[in-house]
Amino acid sequence: MRASKKTTSHHQQTMQPFPAKDNASFSIRESSAMEITTLLTQGVSDGVAPAISLLIAEGNKILFLKTVGQRGYDQQDPQLQGEVNAETVFDIGSLTLPLITTTILMRLHHQGLIDVHHKVSRYIQSFNTFGKEEITIADLLSHTSGLAAYHPFYQELTKENAEKRLGILTSRGARDYIYNAIIRSQLRFEPRSRCLPSDLGGILLGLLIETASGMNLDTAFQRLVAFPLGLKSTGFIDLALSKRRGWQPAFEKIAPTEECQWRKRILCGEPFDENCAAMGGIAGHSGIFTNILDCQKICCELIAAYQNRSGLISGETIKLFWSDLNNDNQNSGTYGINKEEKLSKLILGWEIATSDYNNTSGFGEEIISSSGNTGCFIWLNPTNSIQILLFSNTVHPVRANKKIQQFKEGVYAMALNALRLP
Repeated sequence: MRASKKTTSHHQQTMQPFPAKDNASFSIRESSAMEITTLLTQGVSDGVAPAISLLIAEGNKILFLKTVGQRGYDQQDPQLQGEVNAETVFDIGSLTLPLITTTILMRLHHQGLIDVHHKVSRYIQSFNTFGKEEITIADLLSHTSGLAAYHPFYQELTKENAEKRLGILTSRGARDYIYNAIIRSQLRFEPRSRCLPSDLGGILLGLLIETASGMNLDTAFQRLVAFPLGLKSTGFIDLALSKRRGWQPAFEKIAPTEECQWRKRILCGEPFDENCAAMGGIAGHSGIFTNILDCQKICCELIAAYQNRSGLISGETIKLFWSDLNNDNQNSGTYGINKEEKLSKLILGWEIATSDYNNTSGFGEEIISSSGNTGCFIWLNPTNSIQILLFSNTVHPVRANKKIQQFKEGVYAMALNALRLP
């Protein structure tokens, strides 16, 4: 997949993956691996998603990796044909915020270019209106800023594009339109008085990265994350660049998502999120395409940082992001996505998920996690280095499919039960 134009700089750092432990603590029985594979295959048969991938690792040692299914359901359609494998690239949607945007901010914090306790208006001066002057970067990351959860900016831009601003869609002008609309917006509640996951906050964090780093968001990702970690199949897909130069992503390597009512086609190599697509495919809240192997490299490095073994992010920095900030409820909140799901506590960019399953095999009580809106999920234990990654394209062909919610709980429970001390 061609994600975007890559850049090089003398500021870039190269590094080697952190060493594996001499004696691995966990293993997975062959019988358990077979049971997990059966569950994944059954998920495809039951219509959870056409493609499902699961990776379980301890540090940089992969204990289990299996991908099942086809890219899409209609195997008569050439765009949907083909089996999937560990190299298949998925649109991870809202996982962009914790996995990419937050990791970039960790690096900027580590370098002293930002401080998460600073007010956003320190970096975006026009943000200090309508009660927003006290909002901090931490408030945006923990979704306690008071900004609205969502707004269909793409609809406004579509109207502009059809009338007086032909060609604005996917352009820098579209991004500026959305940034300015968020900056001018009024709050839904007083900052830090409650918690509401907000796409608008994630979008604004993309602008903050550009302001603080002096690079556009895509370049910041390439220099601060992709290049140092050697990511080969991860990136934003620059829709404006592809339109100008006439190139197309390698569709056969990408799992398609929904049949979009706005764009009148099945999406493959275009962001599932409409606002992200309207912005040109590069945004702080969505837009990253990656495969499960590259995702594991990022998770592995984050855990190494937590264990003070990373050259990219200090242990002090990541523990600040992955803490409840002394449980003072100033920059974190508890929320439930729906009645069936357990409550999670939002921290800086991620969640702390407490589950009855987590004590199985010594996995621990509090897990760093995040759930994506396209069917991709991450569970991390930074103490014992365990990572459980579940990728799927459950929103193909329609986003109304909710089978993944119950399915992911079953996969998570079975993965934990499969882990055992040698």
